[in-house]
Amino acid sequence: MKRLTSFTVAICISIFSLAQPGKTPDDHFMKKSRGLKTAANITLAAGTVTLAAGIILLASTEAGLDRVDWDRAIGGIGLGAVGVSALTTSFFLFIASKQNEKKAHRVAFQVNKPVEINTGLFVKRLPYSIGISFPIR
Repeated sequence: MKRLTSFTVAICISIFSLAQPGKTPDDHFMKKSRGLKTAANITLAAGTVTLAAGIILLASTEAGLDRVDWDRAIGGIGLGAVGVSALTTSFFLFIASKQNEKKAHRVAFQVNKPVEINTGLFVKRLPYSIGISFPIR
């Protein structure tokens, strides 16, 4: 009996020490969504600035094959390409952020408040209900 009690206490201590209270799947997906949205905003701003710099640099070159400053022209084209790729990446990050936000709303743990039902003779109070929803995909 002493061994069984010691074993039970040891199991309970190990389970409670490894548990992570307060962590739910929707918290994980919302945190991931916020991080992706921040990265998308940063990438969008950087892509816009880089694209604008590339356009300005390319527009400042003179026309004509014999008068073109090729270093400036190639630099403008390169900055423009980097800006366009950063803008494209930001769009994909926005899409991924929205998908994680939808997952967070699908994987939800709801605790509904008690409901009072009037049956005519008396008011019946239903207890708290707990609902868990999981994504189908």
